[in-house]
Amino acid sequence: MITEYTVPTAASNPSSITSGPDGNLWFTEKNKIGVVNSGGPTTATTDKVISTVTVIDGNNQIAAVGTELHNTLVALIKNSKGQPIAGQLVNFNVVSGGGSVSAGAATSDANGYVRERWTLGTTAGVNRLEISAVDSSGKAVVFTAFDAVASAGPPQSISISSGNGQSGTRLQPLASPITIVVSDSYGNPVPNILITFLADNGGSASPESVTTDALGTATTTWTLGQLVGNQTLSAAVAGLNLATINATAQVPVSAATQITKVSGDFQNVNQHSLLSQPLVVKVTDVLGNPVSNTLVTFSSSTGSFYLNPLSVLKVNSTGTGKPDVMTIVKTDSFGYASWSGYIHSAGTLMINVAVEGVTPVEFTVNSSASTHRYDGVYYCTSESWMSFQGMTVVDGLFYLWNWGVQSGALNEVDGTFYLRYYNFKYTEVVHGSLMVDSLQRATGAGTDQSTGQLNPLPPPVAFTCVRE
Repeated sequence: MITEYTVPTAASNPSSITSGPDGNLWFTEKNKIGVVNSGGPTTATTDKVISTVTVIDGNNQIAAVGTELHNTLVALIKNSKGQPIAGQLVNFNVVSGGGSVSAGAATSDANGYVRERWTLGTTAGVNRLEISAVDSSGKAVVFTAFDAVASAGPPQSISISSGNGQSGTRLQPLASPITIVVSDSYGNPVPNILITFLADNGGSASPESVTTDALGTATTTWTLGQLVGNQTLSAAVAGLNLATINATAQVPVSAATQITKVSGDFQNVNQHSLLSQPLVVKVTDVLGNPVSNTLVTFSSSTGSFYLNPLSVLKVNSTGTGKPDVMTIVKTDSFGYASWSGYIHSAGTLMINVAVEGVTPVEFTVNSSASTHRYDGVYYCTSESWMSFQGMTVVDGLFYLWNWGVQSGALNEVDGTFYLRYYNFKYTEVVHGSLMVDSLQRATGAGTDQSTGQLNPLPPPVAFTCVRE
């Protein structure tokens, strides 16, 4: 049954009529809403000018970054009399956090409610959304706002924040702690994630297990293991790839406690010959670490012969040769020291290797006797310039280093000798003698006299020699 009612206001030209929430007929006329009840006359008119927009539901939610909030955003629009406004268009605008909304605008229903869906941004923190509408002057007015908190998403990566690439003393903690960061797929730090640290080479982490803080970080102290050189510490999170931290373990400055023979023992050599391979030792501390820059002495165990390390001939500004004899050898950065030289004694020779405060070791060298007691390499020096700087005697025969011998002879009984050679300017005649002591050290002395037709001739040059 249709009941007709008188139009409440003459010439009001109502634009639409609908059933209202109270069962009466509601109509709109310009900026007002009219109500027609069963009595016929107008019972209410509603102003459509927005006075308030009240948040009803969906405020202060928490969700993971980049996800849609669980609850729909709901707001109620009212006029100055506290009456709901139906059919009002409002806008939903994200103003912070970088998220998005489903529609961006909504029209209030018959009860004055508007609704929207909100997806949070990808940066952890507070997100804000505002509801606005255009007033009668065309100006956008913000009436209310929703806030939400975007929390970090599930852990996706683990990375090193600080402490990588340090150097420290083996078996000691590193100077700086190790800090690890756990992040989600958008790079936000993830709190409350358990990280387990595992060191290699006998090292340790303290603590071994750490839960990330509000900044997504976990920190531990790394004590290095025994290995000298590169060591690693692994940081593990369930379901993620390991993060590997590197450090270099160095040897502490420590006193030498042990000498170990490395190579060269039990060699066979001919008397007056050079060893076929050097005698090599390694010096270590109580933990087995190499000790560098330590003095090592090679000598005769019985004192019955001498050792003269292989020399390097140096020529000074006057052109005379001078041997640079090393009597003590220093260990290198790996703790090694070596000696190589001529053996001038015959028989089974025991060569002692010593470091101060450390038990020495001995090498055995078997030297076959030679019948030529003066054989060897001689460095010769003089107070003035001299044509030759050294000579080699092999099987009693002379060889000059820089000139060919024209003639010469060595008396292997008393050590006297003479040489004749040509230096492109003069014919030189050398007379001298060699001596060998009880330890087989050989030395020599003599004169070098220039001869020829040129006048005047240089004066004779006195020289001395020492056998290497």
